Amino acid sequence: IYMRAGENGIKVDFDAARQWSQRAAKGDQPLGLYNLGNLALLLGEFEASNTYYQDAQLLLTRRASEGDPISQFAMGEICFFVTPKNPSRGIEYFKESAGAGYPQAQATLGALYLKGLPPLLQQDTRKGITLLVEGARRQSMTARFNLGMAYYNGEGVPKDNNRAIRWLRLAADQNFAEAQYSLATLLLEVDPVINKHEGIRLLQQAAEQHHVGASEDLRKHLGGRGTIAPQTQIPVSPSQPKPS
Repeated sequence: IYMRAGENGIKVDFDAARQWSQRAAKGDQPLGLYNLGNLALLLGEFEASNTYYQDAQLLLTRRASEGDPISQFAMGEICFFVTPKNPSRGIEYFKESAGAGYPQAQATLGALYLKGLPPLLQQDTRKGITLLVEGARRQSMTARFNLGMAYYNGEGVPKDNNRAIRWLRLAADQNFAEAQYSLATLLLEVDPVINKHEGIRLLQQAAEQHHVGASEDLRKHLGGRGTIAPQTQIPVSPSQPKPS
């Protein structure tokens, strides 16, 4: 789970995550099945994902009811993905897990509070930011990314590109393709000349993980060419980019 979700500051490594999850699943470990479901979902293998989730659900329900925060969070996601869906129960699981201090739950619930999910969850930006900060302090990649995007878009906090860049860079350094793409976009908005090499390097990293938007932007910036050699990171200009 840590290698898939970047928890505890660990870099994302889907291949290693799959290998360990398969070992766990063979040992009747429900979190291994749950994580295989997540990995299948990322690949668009929805039928396989649903099967893994259903198998995990049978075994995780008791653990969650006994107060295990990781199982509670896993059950929360399963409630959102497995038919028949039960998002209201999923939110309750997220709340229980976040209350127990699980960073991934804090990151997910914080993002939900920022946007709101009426009528199940009313928007509460203050609570959302508080949860994201708590998750980010516990080195959750998801919390770092969501907090960076909150500063980028001015959601729940004043728009602040420098803070957005700081949080997005932490998530990007954990090999998170969406953070690499978002950080590249922001840097190239701030100053497309000064930040060109770092922006293209980040797009290249995200594209290598099959991020569609990054691949398209990379081709535009390189005029249809492939890739460029890595460059030394260049400081960010303090000028303000246009809102995305």
